[in-house]
Order: sequence, then structure tokens, then C-alpha cells
Amino acid sequence: ESRVSPAERAKREKAEQEKLWREARIEKPLYAPMALLPVDDDVIESIRLSARLMDHQSAGVRHLLRRTCALNGDDMGLGKTRQTVAAAGHLLNAQAGGLAPSMGLARILIVCPASLKDNWSREIRMVYPDARPFIFENALPSDTSPPDLFTETGAGGHPSSWWIVNYERMGALLALLETEKADIRRPQDIRCAQDIRCAQ
Repeated sequence: ESRVSPAERAKREKAEQEKLWREARIEKPLYAPMALLPVDDDVIESIRLSARLMDHQSAGVRHLLRRTCALNGDDMGLGKTRQTVAAAGHLLNAQAGGLAPSMGLARILIVCPASLKDNWSREIRMVYPDARPFIFENALPSDTSPPDLFTETGAGGHPSSWWIVNYERMGALLALLETEKADIRRPQDIRCAQDIRCAQ
């Protein structure tokens, strides 16, 4: 170690710092709470009133909004769908309103069993009456361009912000998006597509 030149030592230190920086960049989105998104009692109360949530659902929304990765393990019939819709809509609204930095969040994609697609659509419209959830069957909507979050977003995001697909049709949706060269061409969407393919 004593025979290492100052230039070599500086090079090693720089490489170590870059390694630590890369590790932090990888771990932060997965494990760190959303420190930049305000999730205080007033925000939760506002979501509770607008989405007509019960107390345990408000706690679930708080849990979802405080983390970049979260699992809602409530029992059947306790309103997991409503909690998820309220939390996702809040993320769209917070980004569009400048309360959170742009996360590239233009759409919420719900992947669920085929038998629940209409239920998800109904819940979205109950929380955000202006929303027009798109349920994918065999074709994309006529306009696949991402919504303009800063000029067209209302409560719950742009009306076309919500896409619903069942597990069996996910591959077909990705194939069509790639063919149409729509949003899937963005780097974060390509990574998402690769993750989905790995999970299949």
C-alpha cells in the first residue's frame, strides 16, 4: 500500500466513491421512503375525504405513499383496490401540481386477473369521476401519446392516465406498444418491459 502512487490512490478512491454512489442510486428507489413527497396528516385527511376512505384504508394509503415499493396485505373485502387507486391518483396529482418532482409518471398500469378488470375500472371512476380507464383487450386506444401532465391533468390524472390489463394479455400489450413505438421507448419503460418479461 505504501508503494502506491498518489495518482493511483486518488484513482482508487474515486472508483470507490463511484461504486458507493451507484449502490446508493440502486438501493434508494427500492428501499428509501419518498422523502420528497409530502405525506403528512393533512394530505392523508384530504385523500380520505375525496376518496371516501375508512380509517384503516387511510392507514393503507399512508403506507403506500411513504414507500417506493409497498405491499398491501389487507384481507378480502377491506378495500385494497380503493386504497391503491387513491394512492396512485395522489401521486399523479402531486407530480402535476409540483408537490413532487417529475417521476416520469404519465400513466398508472393496473395488471390484474381478467375477472377484476371491470371492478378496477369502476373503482377508479368512483374515486375520480372524470377518469376514463382504458381496459386493454386487443388494441391500443387511438391516442397512445403520453398525457401532458402539466396542462391536462385534473384530479386523479389525465382521463387516459389509467390503463388496465389482465395477466394473460400483458405480453400482447407490450408487443403492441413496441410496435407502435409509444411510451415503451423511454428507458425506464424499456427496463419495466424487461422486468415484466423476466417475471413471465
